[in-house]
Amino acid sequence: MISVFLNRLQSGFLLFETQHGLVRVELSLWQRIYLLWTFRNFRQLSIPLLNLRQRTLVNALFRNNAKVVSHSHNALPVIGVVENFVPPTVRIDASPAPLSGQDSGIQASRPPLRFAYPVYPDVRARGVVSLTAGLSSDGAVRTVRVVSGNRALAAAAVRAVHQWRYRPYLKDGQPVATETNIVISFFSDDAISMSFPPGLPAIH
Repeated sequence: MISVFLNRLQSGFLLFETQHGLVRVELSLWQRIYLLWTFRNFRQLSIPLLNLRQRTLVNALFRNNAKVVSHSHNALPVIGVVENFVPPTVRIDASPAPLSGQDSGIQASRPPLRFAYPVYPDVRARGVVSLTAGLSSDGAVRTVRVVSGNRALAAAAVRAVHQWRYRPYLKDGQPVATETNIVISFFSDDAISMSFPPGLPAIH
């Protein structure tokens, strides 16, 4: 029991049970300590059972650090599962500068509401693909641009991302077009990690 606790303290993560599958969130040490206390008596909790501080932290973690869980994952370090999680609508209070080459798209990276896994013919292929997707105001994927990555893996990633759907972003109470960054890591034929960083390194 002590070894399980230490494992979760050192490398534990949080899982979100969403409508379209499990989403994993990596944690800092203090976040692991706080959530170990939160989930001390329960393996699974829903948002209504959390207090305001806990809800604020959980929503922020999902928005900034979420990764889609592959078909198989090690359940041992899981600190807890947030049941029936629905990503909150995010309101943009400031007006970021438009990105070049996009018609007034606002940079607002976040996990998708609905996603599909990339399907690629050569399961031996490994690598990391970085993408930027242009989203319409209703959250549909309009364009996908490959920033870097293996050509075959990038093609599979683009096909998958075109099937994704996002929760619309609101600015001044109105849905707006946005851009979002996506990084897909192909580790093996049954392990794919997805993350959504606020920025991507420039390719020269």
